[in-house]
Amino acid sequence: MHPIADDPTVAEIIEHLSRYAPDTPVRLAINPAFPYAHKLGDIVLDVGHDGCPVVFLGESGQAGFLPAMAAQELGWHPRTTVPARVRRGVGGAIR
Repeated sequence: MHPIADDPTVAEIIEHLSRYAPDTPVRLAINPAFPYAHKLGDIVLDVGHDGCPVVFLGESGQAGFLPAMAAQELGWHPRTTVPARVRRGVGGAIR
């Protein structure tokens, strides 16, 4: 995970995204309690509540559930490990 500021600038987002291959798709991860992935839509410049310019990233539809590993990397779900397997013999006796 690469944490960014609460109110990142365009330059900060570009810097973070530059770590990945340019042909990698980008999705929005939405709703930690019931995580979904969403496709990016249009990008527009407007004015925020404080009167300053803001770039808005639109959403153009759902792309399915957010993969469990992504939810874990975002800190939305606890990391889990696969339980150790125990070999059982005939009749269920543990070896």
